[in-house]
Amino acid sequence: LIIWGSDIQDFDILQLEKEFPNIVLLNHKAVNIIEKSFVFDHYRAGYMAGQYLIDHGHTNIACITGWFDTADANERHKGFLDALKDNSIFIHKNLIYHGDYTFKKGFEGANYLLNQDESFTALFCANDQSAMSAISALSIKGVDIPNDVSVLGYDNMNISSYTTPPLTTINVPDQKMAISAARKLINLCYGATLEVDYDFGIELIERKSVIQ
Repeated sequence: LIIWGSDIQDFDILQLEKEFPNIVLLNHKAVNIIEKSFVFDHYRAGYMAGQYLIDHGHTNIACITGWFDTADANERHKGFLDALKDNSIFIHKNLIYHGDYTFKKGFEGANYLLNQDESFTALFCANDQSAMSAISALSIKGVDIPNDVSVLGYDNMNISSYTTPPLTTINVPDQKMAISAARKLINLCYGATLEVDYDFGIELIERKSVIQ
C-alpha cells in the first residue's frame, strides 16, 4: 500500500500500518515508521526560493500561496518567509495572496497584487500552475517578465520549460521519491533487497523568468 499526502494524521497511519504492515508513505514523514517515509524538505526548498530572489537583487517580493491544509504547504511558506526575515526583508501583508494551486487563483492573484498600493519586483508562487497563470495575467497588463517582475515557481512541471518566458522553478523530485517508495514496498512484500534512496536533494532550475 502506497499512501500519498501530508494531511493524514500519524495516529491514523500507525493504526493502518498495524493492519497492513506493507505500507510506504509519499510526501509524509511519520516518526515511528521513518524507514517507510519518503519525503522532500519543503522548508529548505521554500527557503532556497526566497534566498534566490534576494540574491538576484529583490527586496520587494510578493507571494501567491497554496492552501495551508497540509504540512508541506506550511513548511514551504515558512521557509520562504524565514529567508526574507533572515535578510531583514519583511513582506507586506497586502503582497501575500492566498491561492489554492490552481491556474485560476494564480491568474486572480496576480491581478490582485497589481491592484495593491505596494509595489513588487518579484513574485514567488507556491506551484508552477499558479506561476504560469500569474505570468499570463501580468503580461496581459503590460508587465515585462522578468525585467519588470521576476516570477519563481515550485514543482518543475514538464510544461514549465515551455512558458514565455520559460519558468525558473524549484524541482520537486516526485518521480525519484515514487521509485524509491515502490522499491521499498517490493522489499517489504517479497523480501527483495532493492536499493532505496532517502536523500532527495533540493534543486533550483534556472530558466528565464527571474532577472539575472
